[in-house]
Amino acid sequence: MDRLADALVIAVLHLNHASDFDDERLDEDIQALEEIAAALQAAAPEERKAFADAVRRAYDFEAAGPKREEHLSDLSQLLDEILGEGWQQP
Repeated sequence: MDRLADALVIAVLHLNHASDFDDERLDEDIQALEEIAAALQAAAPEERKAFADAVRRAYDFEAAGPKREEHLSDLSQLLDEILGEGWQQP
């Protein structure tokens, strides 16, 4: 389940920025993101936890390495939505 969750995080990041360079895809990208969000709402608790863990792994990777600000911002926003705004605190 972890690999699927990791792949989903990559897809979300890609969709979030694919239309940055191609306005014609914007509506399709937004629709895909909305469908992913709906699927996550219907997911079982363990599936949502796997996704949250994958988002956190991706955030930690970005924070330690490439530091792509747009990815850190997207991942931080996802974690705020999934875990609440206090997720960064130990």
